[in-house]
Amino acid sequence: NCQNCRLVYVSSDGIFDGRKGQYSEGEEPIPSTNYGQNLKLCERLVKEYSSNYCIIRPSYIYGYSNGELDNRLSQTKIRLMSGESATLFDNMYKSPLGVKQVAEAVIELARSSYVGVVHVAGEGLSVYEFQRRAMAAMGVNTTGLKREAMPEKAGYLRDTSLKTEIWEKITGMRALSIEQTLSRTSKSPYP
Repeated sequence: NCQNCRLVYVSSDGIFDGRKGQYSEGEEPIPSTNYGQNLKLCERLVKEYSSNYCIIRPSYIYGYSNGELDNRLSQTKIRLMSGESATLFDNMYKSPLGVKQVAEAVIELARSSYVGVVHVAGEGLSVYEFQRRAMAAMGVNTTGLKREAMPEKAGYLRDTSLKTEIWEKITGMRALSIEQTLSRTSKSPYP
């Protein structure tokens, strides 16, 4: 029984179909993937079984965790540093936020009395622009970074960027830039 405790569930921007972007917390999710349908089911169950819940929806989570760079950025960094190229979608949009800031937000929201859905995310950027800025922030030469359009096929979500006004209002937090996040964490994974 979850009725007598605070329930925090971390969901994802994958709950949206990606047709429009800049989704707010009040918009009804219409998932277009199995992953998104599963997220919607889990969110519904949280709401059914708890009256004191907070559903947190992040987007891309990146940065250093336990001294290791996340897989997305790490793969690109390795390719570029070895002289290979990396090609990324310039018309697929996310709202990346550093892992440390996501963790801080989860803690703050768990301690809050807010009941409902909260988007915890950064600035809406194309996957290409996010990676370009991240590589530059880490001092990696981006000459080998190439852009391409996302294929028109099932499974790709074009724009799942998120609005974050509720998170900012409840916690007073604001998303750090990619440059701030990576410079903060690349010097020491435990600032």
